[in-house]
Amino acid sequence: MAVQGLIEQAEKAHRDGQLDTAVDLYLQANNQSQTADAWFGLATIHMQQNELAKAEAFFENALAIERNALDINFNYLLCLRASNKFQDASERLYELSENVAKSDPMIVPYAQLAISLSAFDWVIQLSKHSRCTDPHFIFCVAQASMRLNLWQEAISNWQRLDKQLPNNPQILDGLSQSFASTLNFDTALAYFERYLSINTSENDLIRAADLALLAQDIPKATLYLEQISDQGTEAVLTLKCKLARLSNNKADAIRIANLLIKMRNDCSFAWQVIGELGDSVQLAQLRAKLPALVASATTTDFERQQNLYTLAKALEKNERFDEAFSRFKSANASQQQLFSLQGVTYSPPEEERQLKKIMAITSPSTGRRSEHTNNVFIVGMPRSGTTLVNRLLSQLPDSRSVNESNGIASCFHNLFSGNYTVEIAIEHLLSRKEEYVNGYRRYVNAKDEIIIDKMPHNFRFVGGILSSFDDAKVIQMRRQPSDLALSIFSQQFNHYHAYSTDLKHIAHAIWNANKLMDVWSKKFESNVLDVDYEELVSNPQKVCQQIFSFLGFTWSDKFLDFYKQSVSSFTFSEVQVRQPINRKKINFAAKYKKQLVEFEQEYQRLQR
Repeated sequence: MAVQGLIEQAEKAHRDGQLDTAVDLYLQANNQSQTADAWFGLATIHMQQNELAKAEAFFENALAIERNALDINFNYLLCLRASNKFQDASERLYELSENVAKSDPMIVPYAQLAISLSAFDWVIQLSKHSRCTDPHFIFCVAQASMRLNLWQEAISNWQRLDKQLPNNPQILDGLSQSFASTLNFDTALAYFERYLSINTSENDLIRAADLALLAQDIPKATLYLEQISDQGTEAVLTLKCKLARLSNNKADAIRIANLLIKMRNDCSFAWQVIGELGDSVQLAQLRAKLPALVASATTTDFERQQNLYTLAKALEKNERFDEAFSRFKSANASQQQLFSLQGVTYSPPEEERQLKKIMAITSPSTGRRSEHTNNVFIVGMPRSGTTLVNRLLSQLPDSRSVNESNGIASCFHNLFSGNYTVEIAIEHLLSRKEEYVNGYRRYVNAKDEIIIDKMPHNFRFVGGILSSFDDAKVIQMRRQPSDLALSIFSQQFNHYHAYSTDLKHIAHAIWNANKLMDVWSKKFESNVLDVDYEELVSNPQKVCQQIFSFLGFTWSDKFLDFYKQSVSSFTFSEVQVRQPINRKKINFAAKYKKQLVEFEQEYQRLQR
């Protein structure tokens, strides 16, 4: 019998479940003339029988004959995945990119397979070379965008799907998560409420309450919490405690925090609430109990670190500065160890290389004078007073603070930190200005209003901001270096602030930031205002008038009563901005003079 006839009989036996007969017929066909179809059939049978090593070898025999056959490759990749050979599968996947992009029927299954292999970048690249409009493919692209933190792309694709498939719970959930990740909590909550109209579980109500708190919507947070049947879980009590804090109900927040501690005595969130809001008796109890808990910690590093920071601050309030610094140091050492495990380091030479490139990337058209602005950017090192200025400006009519939005970083990060040459980056700024502005406005869900953005590390992108936004004004916050260093060292930051755990690295980061902000101040005098934190808190009326005048806004002395408003900033500075402007932290680093010698020496060395 001819080879093709044997293969057809083998395939029929295979479909009918007669696997032994199918194997025999495939082997007969191969004895006459080896073909990709025969090897492919043998491979799929052995894969069905979970004989993965044999299947893999037979797939490779088939591919030796037809290297780019997409059906054979697809099943081969499934075999590699089943054998936990994810790296091999991903490498082969990238070899097939061009062929997959040209085959519409194979795009969806390959994209779904790539998601299962965590090859998210492959899916994004495929979307750029394919015109496939199948909703299943767009779904994969949206998922991949989320996993790569490409939030603008994720939102765009989810919204596209929402138009095609309204009221799909997975799409609505994706939209809610994506908008929440861009800190657009109002919009995230609106999409999740649509999701709730389809699916409502206890966990869904907890998520809704959490989103409502992030959106600072006290009535909705209260409503969702009341609908949860089990009111005594740690998750629900934690949300109730957050609600009490947001409502400025200190007594209730402390009461619930104590319930959480009874439930789990090392609950770092609860101890943090006691540390922030507790009276002298409660703080004394904290100082008495936390040392033993952190010494015998069996919880995650995050919990232990948070408790160390909380204990240090409680000791500081008690003016036990040596003990406090020792705890801060332990917390930072633990955080630094975690960064190392994640492969995160702070490299001064690399930061200086980036600084030189950033300084050079600006458009020749920057430096325009605008009397009034709809885009205010408050920048500077963390803990330099950005939250205070944000609260002052957020009282303006027709204004909205997007708090610490990643919108600018989303627009400019690749341009400034990628492999672009300075010349190409400048050309991009000139030719894609409108694209950057529109991308940012979509990211923050901007309407016809004054947008106030207080992401501190946007000081890196001032050149890009002023090259793109015609009416942008930038306020650069400065603070006395030692006070700033101490404030950074006494907080837990994420891996984006890898410098924050080491005093020498903090010195370098502050010096580097000041050097860059000096450039912006000189280069864009009409669009950049430097504000000294010490001067602001010492003479708030005068400095605030200068800020408002620079922005083209009318000042009112009533704005100094901002702390009376029950609004949360959701930053480390939350407690401070609920108090009148004061000078308590000016020269506070003097209390840690001997502990900060390492910082002082390094900072002085850098300034020489």
